[in-house]
Amino acid sequence: MIFRTMPRPDLEITWYRQNGLFNFTNSDDKPVIGISAQTWEDYLNHIENLPSKFSGQVISPELITITDIPLEKATRFQREISRRILQLCELSRDLPNADFMVGTPSFYDDTELPYNTLLKITNGQYKTNVRKWLLTPSEEGNFWPALTTQALQQPYSTQSLICADMIVAPSFLHEDTRHVQVSACWATPGFSHPNYQPPPDEERYTDAMIYAINQLFTAHSVQDLVVVDRAPPTTEVPPLNCVVQRKI
Repeated sequence: MIFRTMPRPDLEITWYRQNGLFNFTNSDDKPVIGISAQTWEDYLNHIENLPSKFSGQVISPELITITDIPLEKATRFQREISRRILQLCELSRDLPNADFMVGTPSFYDDTELPYNTLLKITNGQYKTNVRKWLLTPSEEGNFWPALTTQALQQPYSTQSLICADMIVAPSFLHEDTRHVQVSACWATPGFSHPNYQPPPDEERYTDAMIYAINQLFTAHSVQDLVVVDRAPPTTEVPPLNCVVQRKI
């Protein structure tokens, strides 16, 4: 008998297993829109469907600016990545009250490799919001990990995370954190063992997501979670977008 991972009994999970926009209002009545897209072009097309006067967070999947660029070639395409970020900055001027959380490599003069980051883009301006800490095997050697978890320890009510960092985040989240937003490319092959045959992708990655959700909500201050995902080309599993809330 195979035992599947089950959600904690105090959680309610709503899945959105398709590309496009999905809406969520957190427990403080703050609106959030997730844009699940498989390519940069699709992501831009979905932005055109945003409400013209939207005010709130707009979240992308992980590394959405390089969906057509292999991880090992990100540094070579630094100029193109910068062009795409500036393109989104211009689009954001049409939605001045929206905060775009955008997954992208970020480059710095003092490092040879980029960081896997989330940028916050608001009304034409951008800044780095968070760097990924826990890298997968495919990222190692292509990105630098964040050297500190200090960003997770800030007293913000809303915290942004990148993919696998949601597994380790409960150890570092500030006690004021009530809302968590995750940008993901979840169904990416992780650590393997030659004598272990993993289950089918749908079961494997869904169970892994539920496990990560259960782990995150061990942080007792967290009231809700939104995951905005994209599926890599290595799998046929649809994106694991979801909204998770504590049951009242």
